[in-house]
Amino acid sequence: SELFDRNGHRVRLTGAGTQFAMEAREVLRKADAALRAVSDCAGLRGGSLAVGMVPVCNVAFAARLCALMQTAHPDLHLRIEERSALDIE
Repeated sequence: SELFDRNGHRVRLTGAGTQFAMEAREVLRKADAALRAVSDCAGLRGGSLAVGMVPVCNVAFAARLCALMQTAHPDLHLRIEERSALDIE
């Protein structure tokens, strides 16, 4: 599906683009909430954390997630696992 409708110098979201943008914002909001929850853990210095993501999310923010976690918790080993939405707890 087309996400954008380009007409001359104007660009507008199509219906599919609007839906995608809403879903993407929700995914990013949830990722930020998850990062805050992990950051709020007292004394988190090291160890391992596995994060499950649906395939479309990996492209959207996996690099951002890794960078934020590396900065906030340099001794934490982050593992990102690609899973279906039904398999993520």
